[in-house]
Amino acid sequence: MSKLALLSLLNAYVFLSMGLYILWRNHRSCLHQLAAGIDFCMAVWVFACACFYEAGTREDAVFWFR
Repeated sequence: MSKLALLSLLNAYVFLSMGLYILWRNHRSCLHQLAAGIDFCMAVWVFACACFYEAGTREDAVFWFR
């Protein structure tokens, strides 16, 4: 696994952890829900980037890029 993919997976874990922590602190606040939602979206996006970096074929890379 490349260094770039590992860094992307680490970032995805950090975004996911931050989103869960924000919801744990105050799950009823609209601002906290919005911030956690943004963190979760970023985690999914960065995870897809990690898969893009590790794609073996051009077709797989295009799939993860889109």
